[in-house]
Amino acid sequence: MKIYEVRRLEKVYGKNAARGIALDGINLTINKGEMVAIVGKSGSGKSTLLNLLAGLIPLTQGSILFKQENMSEFKDKQMASYRNKNIGYIVQNFGLISTMTVLKNVLLPMKRKKDVAKALVILKQLGMDEKANKYPYELSGGERQRVAIARALINDPDVILADEPTGALDSENGANLMKIFKSLNQNGLTLVIVTHDEGIASQCNHRIKLKDGKVIEDIVVNQ
Repeated sequence: MKIYEVRRLEKVYGKNAARGIALDGINLTINKGEMVAIVGKSGSGKSTLLNLLAGLIPLTQGSILFKQENMSEFKDKQMASYRNKNIGYIVQNFGLISTMTVLKNVLLPMKRKKDVAKALVILKQLGMDEKANKYPYELSGGERQRVAIARALINDPDVILADEPTGALDSENGANLMKIFKSLNQNGLTLVIVTHDEGIASQCNHRIKLKDGKVIEDIVVNQ
């Protein structure tokens, strides 16, 4: 099943002399259950692509289909619903709110009190249930990243989108994070990971390489 179909996608910033092409007519498909690595040097368009898949920025030309629905045609409420119900987004520096406890950070996307029990189950699965009432400044980098993962999982998303998720971690915590991602993927979750780390990319079963806003490599590996 196709999760994303990207066709002739362009993203241009600025106008005239200040015009910059971030993505230049790219085509790609991401299928359900894949763990995808998007790789490339700084400025290649990796994070721009991820932000477009997340519906955080508008495209310039082309189309992105999510489960055969054209995201460009989503109204504001549809886009908000897509982001809240279908994707979990993990940013490089965790994106935790320092004045909120671990539990409240995880519950941020949710509205119902009964979601507390669900959040605690997810935290326990990630080995963080005993830190539920701690604040981000009381946690290590690896622990903060696990809280960010828990928050991304709280809405039972179809896809996890992760932007350089190991960028702020040491090698040990980075390896632990990949173990978590692989476990989630083995349970059927689709993951799209922007990374500059070839070691991370080698553990994914679909590798997309960008250069100057173009796809120069798109390989699916059966692992």
